[in-house]
Amino acid sequence: MRKYFIILIAALLAVGCSETQKPQGGRLPEKDSIAVNTNYDSIVAAKARAELDSNYRKSETYRYAEESYHRKIAEETRGMSHIDQLLYEYEIAVTSLNRMGRQQTAHPEAMANGTAQKLMSVYGRQAVELHDELATMKLSADQQRRFEQLNNKRD
Repeated sequence: MRKYFIILIAALLAVGCSETQKPQGGRLPEKDSIAVNTNYDSIVAAKARAELDSNYRKSETYRYAEESYHRKIAEETRGMSHIDQLLYEYEIAVTSLNRMGRQQTAHPEAMANGTAQKLMSVYGRQAVELHDELATMKLSADQQRRFEQLNNKRD
């Protein structure tokens, strides 16, 4: 009996350790941040291209890019409240906007390019839209604290 109990505990520990870590309180797990930010960068680039090219905006490729992004976010935020999902997306948007801002500051000649300007515009608009949506919602104390942290994030 004791042997089966030890095997059961070992099995439960193995299952617990193998489960993927989900975002807690709208926070982006460190190990997922690169993959999620890369996916986010792809959708922002697709949106910027769609704003510049009406044929692309109507294309199957663009619709697929949007669907893929939303599917990935849904997977990452499964089981979270709607507000925590928005906080998660807002963190991605703020992190990406800050990163792109640093890149643009380091290479100002790139901003002379209309495509780069459109890209920065889309990054900014995405962050503002999420900010404005969260600002109108009733947040818990923890969510409000997280929202304020993200508003002041300068990484």
